[in-house]
Amino acid sequence: MIDTHCHLDFNEYDGRRDKIIKAALDAGVHTLVNIGADMESTERSVKLAEKYDAVYATVGIHPHDAKTFNKKIADRLVK
Repeated sequence: MIDTHCHLDFNEYDGRRDKIIKAALDAGVHTLVNIGADMESTERSVKLAEKYDAVYATVGIHPHDAKTFNKKIADRLVK
């Protein structure tokens, strides 16, 4: 089982994130894809993916924030 769209980086999961991920793994979810929708959430998603083997990150800018996209942002996303 794969969770293809989650936001484990949201502040409301602080202090409970380890338990939430463990509960998902215990329930048979072997992969969680955490979504980066702006630079801040993208950076948090990458950090989660570095910390947890089962978490993968997407990086990007949501269309609602497209006005913030520029060459500097593009370079950071590629990095």
